[in-house]
Amino acid sequence: MLKILIRSRLRDKKELVISLLSIILASVLMFTVSLVFSSVYGYAIDVYDGYTVIVEGKLEGYDEYLKNGDYYLNFKPSEVYDKTEELCQVHECDKVTYNTKLLSLYGIGESNYLRVIKNILIFVLLIISISVFFIIYNSFRVSFLHRKRDIITMRAIGIDSRNLILISLIERIILSLFGILIGFVLAVLFTNLIILVLNDLLREIIQGKIRIRFNLSFIVISILFILGVSLISAFLAALGLRKYQIMDGFREEGPAQEKINYKIDKNIPIYFALTNFERDRKRYRPLTVSIFILTFLICVFSSFLSYVKYGTSNYVISPDYDVSISSYEDLSYIKKDINVKKMVSFRSCSLESYLDGSYYSVLVTDLGGDEVINRVIDIKEVGEKFERVDNSLFEGPITLGLNGNYYDLVLSDKIPFGFNDKLKAGNLVVNLDEKNFDAVCEVDSYNLILNTESNIDDYLKDKTFSYFNAKKAREITNNLILGINFVLYGMTLLLWMVFLSSVISILSLSMDFRVKYFSLLKSLGFTSFFKVLGYEALNIALRGFIYSVPFIFLADRFLYECAALVFDDTRLILNVHVLVLSFIFNFLVILFIFGVMHKKFFKRSLASNLR
Repeated sequence: MLKILIRSRLRDKKELVISLLSIILASVLMFTVSLVFSSVYGYAIDVYDGYTVIVEGKLEGYDEYLKNGDYYLNFKPSEVYDKTEELCQVHECDKVTYNTKLLSLYGIGESNYLRVIKNILIFVLLIISISVFFIIYNSFRVSFLHRKRDIITMRAIGIDSRNLILISLIERIILSLFGILIGFVLAVLFTNLIILVLNDLLREIIQGKIRIRFNLSFIVISILFILGVSLISAFLAALGLRKYQIMDGFREEGPAQEKINYKIDKNIPIYFALTNFERDRKRYRPLTVSIFILTFLICVFSSFLSYVKYGTSNYVISPDYDVSISSYEDLSYIKKDINVKKMVSFRSCSLESYLDGSYYSVLVTDLGGDEVINRVIDIKEVGEKFERVDNSLFEGPITLGLNGNYYDLVLSDKIPFGFNDKLKAGNLVVNLDEKNFDAVCEVDSYNLILNTESNIDDYLKDKTFSYFNAKKAREITNNLILGINFVLYGMTLLLWMVFLSSVISILSLSMDFRVKYFSLLKSLGFTSFFKVLGYEALNIALRGFIYSVPFIFLADRFLYECAALVFDDTRLILNVHVLVLSFIFNFLVILFIFGVMHKKFFKRSLASNLR
């Protein structure tokens, strides 16, 4: 029996490759998620590693661990509590401080971070498994349909349904093991690429570098999910073998057995397309579900990233300059050294003042005008939400005491270049004329705020003055968002590749069953086959699109509610353009595959198609 099965599989190499490819791509997707989690988890341990406990006291024989008067000991995390207790029974321990963050990562600290990470991993893999299940199940089911005659032959020689299901499960287990092995190797390569990109994007944020790690428990979780999805898919697909009867082998396959009595007119392609879809509804159902899942994931990921960008742009005060430089020496020489697009130069000092029952931290400058910038731009926390503040402070002229001197100051709503990030709550910016500034500020500093096209990093790194590189801060934020984009859409791309293998398998089977049907129509003078396939592709893509719309709106509403819990002024983001583009993309992919198969059909002679 096994020999017959192996021979049939080797004879049908195309379906073997497609089934194996579905498992490989699903394995790559799940292993990549696990390896990324494992690598980030390993990086977190490296950041907090170095010691598991600090002991203050007198420990004889532990001088090599002595730093700044304390003993930094690195016991094995699982033994740290017992070892420390034994140590303190023998030696004098005044105070014991455990590295709680590191121990929590091992699941034995104040918090069980390990369990949290595993739960998140399981949740992500569960979502992916639901998506992958329909695609793998469909590839298995299509494979059995392609081998229907072989299966009926095995039934004819006495193999019952139970043994057929058992043989099919053994075949799928072997195929799954090969797919998992190949998928793991490819996942390692793909994860290395992801880590390489993340290290480059986040080099200014993280300490050191992320390295690929192989956490056994994370990998085992992935293997269990992959095997579970493959076996359940194989079992459910194999159950369909019970309905195959011996007499089915003598019946004509597909729609060619139906009578053809159509009046050829302009509406006939639409009629054929709808008839073909209804006839192949069961075969197309997994394809429709796959389109629904992909459209849903792409739109939800897009909405999530939109909320990330919205939060970043609206609840992070981004300076309007590239670099802010401060020094106690004159900085006028800098504008000669670099290419300056826009610049403001001033002296400043910081003071405190009391006004209307409140203390203010006052930044005094010599920009002139004897004025207060009457504006506050800040992000403050109200309860559990963040609220953006952008409003006037005072309604009329004020008198402000500065270093024992009192000045009648006018109010200005105009914000000078480079000052938008200095107008926080509790702060005042006062611009005095040079004479008044010298009277107020006993010690002052020189300041430059500028925009430049020069490579400011190389220029600043060897300087002694203090500076803030706002341009680099913006790049870091953008790189962080780009890294999130890369990971999310990289996973979606892998899922799309699994989906593509399933689409090819389904459409190939559908076309194979309709070869004689199309040939008979061709012999009757019908030539609009590509129109039929175009309407059919539109029907399939449109159904997946319609099914996904309500779920996408529900997911967008959920993301909105989550964002509203954090940000005070939150708007509902609906990426309708992404939804429309995903529909067009899915339609074009299906149409392209139909087109390739249509071309292949017309390359063969009418006589060979009718055999």
